[in-house]
Amino acid sequence: MPKVEQKFFSRLLFLLFGAGAALCLYLFLLAVNREGGGLCTLLGSDCLGVTQSAYGSWLGFSVASCGLAYFALQLGLVACGRSRGESIFIWRALFTLNLAAVAVSIWFIVVMLGVLHESCIACFAVHGVNGLSLLVLIKGVADRRGAVEKIIGPPAQPGGRLPFPVSPLLFALAVFLAANLHATRNDLDLEKKKLGENLGYFQYLYRNAPFCSLQYQAGDLIIGNDSEATHGIVLIYKDGCRHCRQAREKLAALVRDNPAAFYLVLKNHERLSAEELERLEISRLPAVFINGKRADGWDLPGFWDEFAEACGC
Repeated sequence: MPKVEQKFFSRLLFLLFGAGAALCLYLFLLAVNREGGGLCTLLGSDCLGVTQSAYGSWLGFSVASCGLAYFALQLGLVACGRSRGESIFIWRALFTLNLAAVAVSIWFIVVMLGVLHESCIACFAVHGVNGLSLLVLIKGVADRRGAVEKIIGPPAQPGGRLPFPVSPLLFALAVFLAANLHATRNDLDLEKKKLGENLGYFQYLYRNAPFCSLQYQAGDLIIGNDSEATHGIVLIYKDGCRHCRQAREKLAALVRDNPAAFYLVLKNHERLSAEELERLEISRLPAVFINGKRADGWDLPGFWDEFAEACGC
């Protein structure tokens, strides 16, 4: 088989798998950066809607990162084929993986068009790469001689490096883990941002909440030192309420950890009249008041920091 033809098939597979990797990288970055998607928008498709759908992840990993790892593995196989002696195994691995990828592509196309009713030009391009690379591999199979060498080039003598299957698998695994580590960090940053926004909102509500007079009643339980602690917390609860029990445990732990800052008063809602509950605007339990003001969002991390700082605790 002519050497030029060998290089042509090898370079063609490199080009196709490299294009697939680039497209998956774009979709992965689009999934991470939800404000992106300008290219797809210009082309009249909704790539962001597809990547953010329920079908855009698998077992907690983005489908784009799985595709990126797949193309990295295929590139590694083709690269190893030029320097290793296991040509038959490499060709079978390339063909099997590509055939499975085409089956997955068909399923995703059906989901996009039949379930999501969305179009993603970058997704279609990835599926097209899978189809074209399979055709290239089939063309190599159909050739009467030199099929393997035509696809991946002539093998060299095995060297003293890692066994053949290890290198491409480690490369693909590294790409997959690095991509998902980046995605996890990005999701964590987004959650922290949302948490910060929610915290600021509930702190604003507390600062502007009206003051409510809450009188001690017989049967109220006080946890902490109400004569010395700076801030008084009142928890209105209901017997048998799981959320009320959890709130009591959290607030009691807060008082134990900050005895100079907080004390806790436990009030059973049955000891309050319907008029009092209406005056306090309590429609669901548990309800928490701090220094006589309703404190929705009290269980958000960081909500109590300003109270502890105010008393120098």
